Amino acid sequence: ILIMLGAGAYFTGLLDRFLPHKTPNCEKVKEGDKEYEECVAIKEAQGAAKPSVFLTIPDMIVNLNSAGKQARFLKISVKIELENDEDQKKIEALLPRVVDQFQVYLRELRIEDLRGTSGIYRMKIELLSRVRAAAPNVKVRDVLFQEILIQ
Repeated sequence: ILIMLGAGAYFTGLLDRFLPHKTPNCEKVKEGDKEYEECVAIKEAQGAAKPSVFLTIPDMIVNLNSAGKQARFLKISVKIELENDEDQKKIEALLPRVVDQFQVYLRELRIEDLRGTSGIYRMKIELLSRVRAAAPNVKVRDVLFQEILIQ
């Protein structure tokens, strides 16, 4: 009976505050891993102490990939959230490369790719990965949309 009570307390989380907690190595954790949510919470708590630096990317207007005769355009205003001023200086030096990465990706989008919240979220994730690829030595926290206009 004691073993069953102990197991029940352990699996329901009643013993968590008494047992030592192992923090995951967040450098190796990827999205979808068990510890990912905990690492996000840890990074948010650390990020709350440090103010972010925001870099404005010049507005972009691109012609969307469309099969029809009617041209479709996307106007986008983006800011990049960085960890510190040093990262801002590094990414400003690489800004033409970042803009090029954005342009190449955005021109391949179709109007169907941008429908709904999930389409915008996918675009955000893709732009974030392209910034990180263009500037691998810079710690980019997020890509923030200021304006999205589809015409």
